[in-house]
Amino acid sequence: MTLRHTLVRLVAAGGLLGLLVSTLPQGAGQAAASTTPSVTLAVHSHMPVVTNDVWVIYDDHSYANARLIVRFAGAPAGSSVKVTASRFPFTSRPSVIGTKAVSSSGKVVFVAQPSLETRYRAVLLKGTHVLAHAGVRTVYVTPGGSISPSTAPSCSRPVCLLSFEITDKMVPSAVKTEIGKHRYVYFALNLNPTTEPPPPTELKLVTPYELGAIQRVSSSTYRFSLKFRFRIGSEGYYWSWNLCTKDTVTKDGLGLPGSHSCGDTTIPANVKYLG
Repeated sequence: MTLRHTLVRLVAAGGLLGLLVSTLPQGAGQAAASTTPSVTLAVHSHMPVVTNDVWVIYDDHSYANARLIVRFAGAPAGSSVKVTASRFPFTSRPSVIGTKAVSSSGKVVFVAQPSLETRYRAVLLKGTHVLAHAGVRTVYVTPGGSISPSTAPSCSRPVCLLSFEITDKMVPSAVKTEIGKHRYVYFALNLNPTTEPPPPTELKLVTPYELGAIQRVSSSTYRFSLKFRFRIGSEGYYWSWNLCTKDTVTKDGLGLPGSHSCGDTTIPANVKYLG
């Protein structure tokens, strides 16, 4: 029986017309409802995610970049995506990172280099009218800098003397707080009488043989030296070290929220993050 014949019979039956309307497939009697506009925001960086937090390194080439990926659906022709940023201490109006027209791919990408903890927001717009909001996403920032020498130096025998120069770089507003922090130094040494041993798997908190005075180099940079002295005799050796300060992101906008092993008695040698 064709749909046309069914319609004739239902109309003739009078009260059955309502039944026909309610059971017709969507689109048979009217167009389907349009998709409600939506937008989402995700943030990524080159650094490993720590406790669900995304972070970058201040002024450190590609490691300073945060990728802001905005995905959208149901965006009408002529609409656009705008991303704004609020930087610690979050007392100023958000700044506009950029605005891009929607694309057929369903996403647009922005690249930012935050200098302190920064909260990003994305909106889908049609002209000045907001069609949809995305949830807030945060990117955290740790100090940049360098260690010299950058490759491990050879040890002298029978006593090994190691000397490093450490330079820390950050936004000037955070320098005073960071300079005043206590520095935790970790070290471990493996020895073997016949061959080079494997690297240590665990580092212990130690008092450094010599931690030099901190010298202010510029408005955004300071430097200090770190020296180790330990006996290896004629044995094969493998040493490792690390250094950290405890994060105070709520005070100066640097580091990650919470505690991340800095100050613990021992830490894994391959720890992803200390703060």
